[in-house]
Amino acid sequence: FHKEPFQKLLLCFEDKSIGVIAPMAINKNGHREDSYRNFPTPLSLLKKLLFKSKDIYTIPSNKDIIFPDWCSGMFLIFKQDVYKALNGFDESYFLYYEDIDICLRVWSSGKKVAISKAVQIEHSAQRDSHKNLKYLKMHLVSIIKFFYKHLYRFPR
Repeated sequence: FHKEPFQKLLLCFEDKSIGVIAPMAINKNGHREDSYRNFPTPLSLLKKLLFKSKDIYTIPSNKDIIFPDWCSGMFLIFKQDVYKALNGFDESYFLYYEDIDICLRVWSSGKKVAISKAVQIEHSAQRDSHKNLKYLKMHLVSIIKFFYKHLYRFPR
């Protein structure tokens, strides 16, 4: 953190529709990380694999709070009652897709996933599954688990 992020993020919960809030993540060069996206689909993953499609979430410039389908689990603040109602993270995931799963469940509960553009944190994504077969296998197992659990049952 370059500045204390919590006070501004907690103020976002004045909007009762928000169930989880995250800051805008930037890398060490000050560029936005792609830590907020639309829910993955088999087609979007195929495009990513075959055509190197980035599936970058478009961030409106005229809004301070945005509502992506999901955001990275590196920094999420939940309303306590929402987290309890969801029974927390699904522990059957290991390393990958647990954040997508819980964000999907937040939306399904009638609450929103939000990003505050007013708060920035620095994050250096490792992308180990792009470089290491062990992590790629974990990533693929989580993808399969996610689609088995949620395919065609997305809330948005």
